[in-house]
Amino acid sequence: MQQVRYGDYQITPAVQSLGRNRWNLLPRITGMEVTPLIAPEMFTTADPENQIVASSEAEAIKQCVELGKMIIDADLQLYP
Repeated sequence: MQQVRYGDYQITPAVQSLGRNRWNLLPRITGMEVTPLIAPEMFTTADPENQIVASSEAEAIKQCVELGKMIIDADLQLYP
């Protein structure tokens, strides 16, 4: 799994195939202290907000990284 640094955070993207080019995004986000802020267990396959349509696993992973960035940015806006 690739890991992406984003500011003081680290995003580890993971995706789960749901069939027919549908993917469930499961980002793991850790802070400076390497404590999980968002873990894949917090997402479920029943949550349609984290499901996407992508033509490949590589594309789904890129979108998972973008989801992680959006979560971090939203968290920073709420708790500056």
